[in-house]
Amino acid sequence: MNKNNNSNIYLRFFLDEVSKYMNTKNSNISEFNSWWDKRSEKASLIISEDLNAVKVMTIHGSKGLEFPIVIIPFCNWETAKNSEQWIQLKDDDLPLQSAYVPFNKKVAEAGHSVEIDKEIQEKTLDNMNKLYVAFTRAIEQLHVISSVSTNNKKQGVHHWLSNFIEKDEHFTKTDFGFELGKIGAKKKTQKEKNSVLELSNLQLQSNIGAVKIKGSFLKNSELNENAKQKGILIHYILSKILHFEDIDSALGSAILEGFISKTEVEGLRATLTKLINDEKLITYFNDDLTIKVECDILTENGEILRPDRISISEKEVCIIDYKTGKENTTKYLKQMQTYEVALKKMGYTNIKKLLVYIEELKVIEVY
Repeated sequence: MNKNNNSNIYLRFFLDEVSKYMNTKNSNISEFNSWWDKRSEKASLIISEDLNAVKVMTIHGSKGLEFPIVIIPFCNWETAKNSEQWIQLKDDDLPLQSAYVPFNKKVAEAGHSVEIDKEIQEKTLDNMNKLYVAFTRAIEQLHVISSVSTNNKKQGVHHWLSNFIEKDEHFTKTDFGFELGKIGAKKKTQKEKNSVLELSNLQLQSNIGAVKIKGSFLKNSELNENAKQKGILIHYILSKILHFEDIDSALGSAILEGFISKTEVEGLRATLTKLINDEKLITYFNDDLTIKVECDILTENGEILRPDRISISEKEVCIIDYKTGKENTTKYLKQMQTYEVALKKMGYTNIKKLLVYIEELKVIEVY
């Protein structure tokens, strides 16, 4: 698409749709494809009213609008298509009071000509209203493209147009059809002259390595960038793991969401397994515990706290917070104490606090 200048606007529009989806949902490719299958049927470009371009819309969609020039193609639709409707039956010998029947000649001969005549009148009125809307949108020029088929004898709006033109002496026959009135030269306004939308080609690149997960909230420039990115990635995957057996499903989700490739799975699985199997940590990934992952805690003064993980048993509550970067327990001590105070006010008494340093694969208990 990018090789064709006329496609630039559509490509940019699609990228905007992708951006909107990721802002409100997630980056799961499979879910995006399912969403786009439905969205693409309704998605449309919104063009500036000042742009010198052709707008394609339905007759119903043009209600209340006006344009300098209007073109109505395919103005030869049928006006008397057979339809089906519910009608009241008039035969006392039949057990049914009503029936859903096609409106055709046989039904008329069966004694329902009044209903069919009424339906024809309503269809005629609907089609006249549709033509009225279409023909009254133009300010300067109205172009109607229609034809009368010699093979199709069914009544249509093309017959109405043909009969009207034949009876009105003001129409002039030309090589292209019939004309009424004259087209005058119109001087373009400055607004119209400047309303040209130009888009340069997008610079696309297929290098997957160009897209990376980066923690912009980590400002410590002393940290190695690759280690920092890996730490953030493991932090995210840990947020998907409630119990030890959830490791594989969490890695699978990360693949679907485009965060990791299949080649990275084994290395990450080994890292996660080693981390969770730490003697200070493994107890808090058991199946019999109630787990709260990144749940908000609203304090009495309106502050919102969000520990990475809370494991709750009958005897103990353990607060677990994952950290990327070098070990600095003193730095995070106050934060963990704040979590502890909030939980105590909620009625929990025996509270344990663990800091997990992802990059160093180290677990420290905070007192």
